[in-house]
Amino acid sequence: MKMYLFSHLICLLLLIPPLCSYAELTPSDLSTYPELVQDQIENAQKLFQQEKWNEALQIYQSVVKQYPELPIAHIGIGDASGKLRNYVDTIMAFLRALELISHFPQTERILIEPTVQAKLATAYHRNKQLDKADELFQKAVKGAGEMAPVNWYIALGQIETERGNLEQARRYYIVAVQLDSTSTAAYNNLGYVLLKLNRYDEADAVFREAYTLDQNLASAIYGRGEAARERDMFEDAQQYYEMAININPDEPLFYKSLADLFDKLGEVKHVNTTRTRYKRTLAEVYWKQARVYIEKQQGPPAIELLKKALETDETYMPALKDYAFVQMQLNNLESAKKSYERVLIHETNSRQALFHLGMIEAKLGKHNTAETHYLTLIQNHPDFMDSYSQLANHRKSLGDFVGTIEAYTMGIRQQPTWAPGYFWRGQIQQQLGESGKAENDFRQAIKLAPDVSFPKHALASLLAEENRLLQEALVLANDVVETDSRPTHLATLAHVYYRLNRFSDARKVITDAKSKDSNNAYIKKIYLEILKSE
Repeated sequence: MKMYLFSHLICLLLLIPPLCSYAELTPSDLSTYPELVQDQIENAQKLFQQEKWNEALQIYQSVVKQYPELPIAHIGIGDASGKLRNYVDTIMAFLRALELISHFPQTERILIEPTVQAKLATAYHRNKQLDKADELFQKAVKGAGEMAPVNWYIALGQIETERGNLEQARRYYIVAVQLDSTSTAAYNNLGYVLLKLNRYDEADAVFREAYTLDQNLASAIYGRGEAARERDMFEDAQQYYEMAININPDEPLFYKSLADLFDKLGEVKHVNTTRTRYKRTLAEVYWKQARVYIEKQQGPPAIELLKKALETDETYMPALKDYAFVQMQLNNLESAKKSYERVLIHETNSRQALFHLGMIEAKLGKHNTAETHYLTLIQNHPDFMDSYSQLANHRKSLGDFVGTIEAYTMGIRQQPTWAPGYFWRGQIQQQLGESGKAENDFRQAIKLAPDVSFPKHALASLLAEENRLLQEALVLANDVVETDSRPTHLATLAHVYYRLNRFSDARKVITDAKSKDSNNAYIKKIYLEILKSE
């Protein structure tokens, strides 16, 4: 916990204005490139500004493949990768950009190089390579001279703070304040360094100036609370902590300091409620960090952060649910099962817990328990249609086709417009040889979802198999292939041609389908049937 608090305090200090965007770094000779490349760069810049960083990155990477000597494309890759927290890629991109910029004429290089150096320094900083970051920021400051922006000095101060060189950090922040007397980041960061140096009166004065500049700057108000507490001004400290919480109620550190203050004052009731709030907000911080890895499907680092969240607050349900889900994805089924059972203790009818417990129990071979979970889910969440399809899939896996049809029918009764239910039920009925019922279900699915290809394909295949209503089957098969020309759909069209005695068309289409998927049993079957006609 102490490790977190220290690192989180560092995060509070990181009030650094953003570096200039890549759009400001476009070299004057971009016009010498084809218009298509210029359009791609402009499109990537717009996507970046819309925070669509993956899409912007893909465009820049495409440009680099065509024109590897174009610095602006490498800078774009670095910017987008940085937003995606891929700092190794960020560093490599900016290094390549600097290498290319080094060949620019001196007059052009000095306008671009310092800013790219600062971008590279920032990437090194975020990748915890402090020496490299310091070296590049120093170069950037030297290259820019009097034009060096204040945030570079703030970044240098931050680096020295993380190194523990507080006096040097103080000097950088003082330079930053002198360069820009309206920089709340400079004042705020200077205040925290002064706190660490036990210079509480000076810290309070600096935080007061930051607050004057921005009365919504919660970290400055909190800093005043810290300075007041250290000077035994407990009423003032409490007031400042509570003000900071009102502005930013999601910051754990504010609650911890307030709880510690209540503890010092012997206010037990307030200690307990505030510490509970501290644990909940800290658990939420860990959970949000874990969500980044979950979205990237990186299970192990997500698990570690979710563990921290639950160690902090074992009743925080979003973390417990995600912990169970990731464990399930990692095939740690017993652990996932226990976690979801804990969820049910707090949320008896949790949809996610019941749904995934059914899947887990099925994988563990406990089929009756799995079915019970699905039926409980349906009882408590009758409009959650995935529960019906999952129950049907479970019964189908056990060879219980009658039960499978019953599960789909339950869903259709609940939601008569459930097109997938009709389609899936029709497939099972066709397998059972009940083609009339299957046809009715396929037609109902088509009526409810006329733009979906699968029911149309199923009905076309059924009609071709039974050698009836072939003109309708041809219309359906052609319609399907126009929107989705996967090999099985081509095979069905070929089968309809074959039934219509259009053997040349049939051979042409089935040969195309087989060339695309030679191992599919359905395609093989139709291919052999058509082959016999020769």
